[in-house]
Amino acid sequence: MEKQLKEIAAKLDVIVKLLCHKCIEGKSKTDSILVLERMGVDRELIATLTKSTPGSISSTIYAARQNEKGKTKKKAKEEKGDEQPQG
Repeated sequence: MEKQLKEIAAKLDVIVKLLCHKCIEGKSKTDSILVLERMGVDRELIATLTKSTPGSISSTIYAARQNEKGKTKKKAKEEKGDEQPQG
């Protein structure tokens, strides 16, 4: 029984890798990392799929989040500026 479970787990691992690879096909490395991270793929697997390191994956995700925060703040500031009454 344990041998069968290991075989099933190994086959599922292959399927997961194939599906992840298909999801990032044609995307840049950064976009690939972000797509896989949003899908809940662990950083070790993301590193394997993107030929990177887990540390690099973490840095890319952090930088993307910081960039997104900056865009959100800038957009909010612009929208706030648009709401000022014209006199």
